[in-house]
Amino acid sequence: MNRTVSSTIALVAISILTFGSLSPASATTETLSPAAQKQAQALVAESPELTESALVNDVEVYSASTGVSVESVLRQASSESAQSIEAASSSKKGKRTKKIGNAKHKGDVFVTPAFTGGVNHGHTGIYSAKPTIVEAPGTGKKSRSTSASSYKVPKKSYKMDVKTSQTKRNKAGSYAYNKLRGKKYSANFAVNKKTGSAKMNCSQLVWAAYKASVKIDLDGNGGLGVYPYNIKDSKHTHIYKTIK
Repeated sequence: MNRTVSSTIALVAISILTFGSLSPASATTETLSPAAQKQAQALVAESPELTESALVNDVEVYSASTGVSVESVLRQASSESAQSIEAASSSKKGKRTKKIGNAKHKGDVFVTPAFTGGVNHGHTGIYSAKPTIVEAPGTGKKSRSTSASSYKVPKKSYKMDVKTSQTKRNKAGSYAYNKLRGKKYSANFAVNKKTGSAKMNCSQLVWAAYKASVKIDLDGNGGLGVYPYNIKDSKHTHIYKTIK
């Protein structure tokens, strides 16, 4: 064995002894305080597709990049999740029997009731053209474009325009179509306000389309995460049709 190889092996051994496994361990709530554990577990219960390890990992990354403690992030995220459920509470579970139809403008958005594991956080998408929707449909599926003419939603769904120029709406619609299709799904809404993520959920995609292309923030409460009904309640959106 030559000296170079021996030195390399020694360095690897020292790294393992100093830092542990070269592969990052899965994050769990075991490293959190009891209060933070409770908040993390509540968030997972309110987002049935989200795993505990994925949540804690994303929160730890957010904490490291912002300097906000993990406990503070989880506390605020738990509050925002509860607010999202409350905002959606007037919408009852129903079958998707109503065709949503074309938009008035390119760049319009919609919000519709959507239940996962009995929890309603809603669903949202953006019109990349009057007859075309771009959305992140859910776990196991990539973000896509689909025809609005055959797209079905439950009652009490909302079609909205964004209070800006048509030029900016066009840019957001085109950005969604050109940049945000084909992404894997993320079940983490708690800290999802990132425009360049490899994985996205529905409200993150709509938010990113406007934020990245024309610097408009559609998050209605300005929190750590953006949920579908935050977009409905944003000062930047205007409901022009309620589907009954």
